[in-house]
Amino acid sequence: MSVPVPTDLRSVHARLPLEPVLLMGAGPTPLPREVSEANGLMINHLGDTMNGVVEAVQDMARYAFQTRAEHVLGLAGPSSAAMEMAVANLVGPGSRVLALVT
Repeated sequence: MSVPVPTDLRSVHARLPLEPVLLMGAGPTPLPREVSEANGLMINHLGDTMNGVVEAVQDMARYAFQTRAEHVLGLAGPSSAAMEMAVANLVGPGSRVLALVT
């Protein structure tokens, strides 16, 4: 099964909006591009820009793992968080499990 190579492989910086980013703390507070660039990359994690980044990463993951699966999940956290999520969602109360220290 061959999975097509993703066609939109723009960098994250190329996906950023041209308008100033809003700092979504106590505000919103306008964040000048110079400040954003000096402090590193800051984008709204719930906005359209992040959705575009996530979709691109999902396309690349589908290609890397050679799958056409509709749902490709990414996890912001260590791999131990992914393992804990998998176990917590597959094992019911009272089940016996073998836990290995890795």
